[in-house]
Amino acid sequence: MRKYVILLIILLIKSPVSAYTQGGDPVKKIVREMAKTNVFELQVSGTNTTGNQKVRFQQLLENSDTLELASLITNHKNAVVRLYAFQAMVLRQKIIPRNIIDRIMNDKSLVNVIYVNETRQKKLNEIASGFLY
Repeated sequence: MRKYVILLIILLIKSPVSAYTQGGDPVKKIVREMAKTNVFELQVSGTNTTGNQKVRFQQLLENSDTLELASLITNHKNAVVRLYAFQAMVLRQKIIPRNIIDRIMNDKSLVNVIYVNETRQKKLNEIASGFLY
């Protein structure tokens, strides 16, 4: 009987932990997929098409907090992730910290951009400046 109680306690303790690790942090999963795709999708005005990256961007917007976005902007190695995180912060915050704006405006990393079924490379800071105005 005592063995069963101990086994039951172990299972109860372990199941929430394993459920969490299997599901994982949704923001990490979204960011991983954004980085893997490594393309920024520009929305064409007047169209309703939504690509996978735009769906991921909406998920990032819904699942992340301001600190996570700031961390992605300042620390993530993938330029597309930094750009989407900045776009999310601009949409969410009325006031963007000056150090974040400076960091993005000085980021000249090349980003693959899809616009009307055509892929081009543009500088991250050139794209990001359009979010501010």
